[in-house]
Amino acid sequence: MLQDAIRAKDFEKAKEIITSTNNPFEGMQEYHITGIYDTLVREKAFEVIDALIEKGTIELDIYEYDSFNKTIFMSIIKNLDVTEESISFLKDFISRTQSLNDELEGKSLLSLAIENEVAIAFVKTLVESGCAIDIIDRSEGNLIHQIVKKYTRTYDKGLAYLDFLYEQGLDIDKPNVVQETPLHIAVKEHRNPYIKWLLENGADPNLQNKDGESPFFLAVSQGGTTEKYELMREFGTPDFDQVNVRGATVFGASDLNHLKLLLEDGADLYQSSTDTYGNEFTKMDDLARATTEHLQAAIDSGQLDVNRKDDDGNTILHKICARETLHEEKRAKEVYRMVKLMLGAGADANTTNDADETPIMIAAKDNLKTKTVEILLSHK
Repeated sequence: MLQDAIRAKDFEKAKEIITSTNNPFEGMQEYHITGIYDTLVREKAFEVIDALIEKGTIELDIYEYDSFNKTIFMSIIKNLDVTEESISFLKDFISRTQSLNDELEGKSLLSLAIENEVAIAFVKTLVESGCAIDIIDRSEGNLIHQIVKKYTRTYDKGLAYLDFLYEQGLDIDKPNVVQETPLHIAVKEHRNPYIKWLLENGADPNLQNKDGESPFFLAVSQGGTTEKYELMREFGTPDFDQVNVRGATVFGASDLNHLKLLLEDGADLYQSSTDTYGNEFTKMDDLARATTEHLQAAIDSGQLDVNRKDDDGNTILHKICARETLHEEKRAKEVYRMVKLMLGAGADANTTNDADETPIMIAAKDNLKTKTVEILLSHK
């Protein structure tokens, strides 16, 4: 029986059974056949695989399959090493394969190999043997999209794939169906090594997707640390004039952790942007709800005009005094600290808005802001 011969690693016997039997796999379950394929590839019993091909037991026309799963192709991808003997077998095997670049379940043989993180020598052999690198998946992404999207604990293989595919001429800035470039994907998926590689090789961090958001936009608006933006700014600066489909600017959409860096790179504290609800605002509105650290960064930038008024006549001091404390003492203390900082920077405690209200009058509406009122009165 074929299974017994292969289990015993008696490959000469296995070849005899194949040549003398009409259907060597007769009566076997699918998982038995898959196990045979896996063993033959691992043991480098290539002559047995050749015998199965010559017998017509192994189908080499990819178009004849519905999926790569449980086929000889998957067994080769998962089990073939990259010794000289194995690569020689792979070249010969691929040379006999028909419909080489057809996709099964949205995957080509090459994209499947990359998905399974085969050795770079395996990938190069596939390409040299005729596998197309310019294949496009269902979302109109190319192989670079695929590589940067896939989670991996180590990036060595992915970076090697990228180097090779880029050398072969693959478009580093190709947009997919939603106009996302590989750099958009790398930023969204927090793949910092890929972000660096893409930028080093000329990827444009200001290209906009269908929502009007560039990789820079995504990097500063996702929250968290500034690590991605600090990496990206080594290769360029955001286009601060860009707006997304709802009218939000890069600076307007950014979280306050990025404030200092963006101001250093040319952001304008008074640039108008649009929020999720369609309301116009500037970063001054965010600052009034921020922390003393953020406010200090704005002061240090030299951009902050402490007595500049908005369309309603409110200065930033008015806005800070209007902050909700929600009956929490810690919130009231933050308002106090920010008011103290602004007064030290020259803010006018007596200026009025269009409703004839001073910052003192606004702060006095909240019983928890007694200390804030006191310090404002000391500057009257």
